[in-house]
Amino acid sequence: MAHPAAALPKNIHILNGSNDLAMSSGRYVMAIYNPTAGQITVDLTGAITTYQTDAYKQNDSEVTGIPIPAGGTIYGRFTNVGCATANVICYTN
Repeated sequence: MAHPAAALPKNIHILNGSNDLAMSSGRYVMAIYNPTAGQITVDLTGAITTYQTDAYKQNDSEVTGIPIPAGGTIYGRFTNVGCATANVICYTN
């Protein structure tokens, strides 16, 4: 089993509410934390599977409007994160 220090995201990015965080070169957003007092919505691109016509399939386009409640965290492997609310924290590898 890997040491926890090697498994946890090491970098954070605090979104400004205007610009998407776009990752490349094998880097990903691993967790998105909402420190604000209200629910936010994020737009994500990455390892997301959605139901399409007849089965669950990899969705290669942006998925919009995913809610994160106040104090909540969403985990995954995302290549792009957009949010119109400032101070949302993204943890990256």
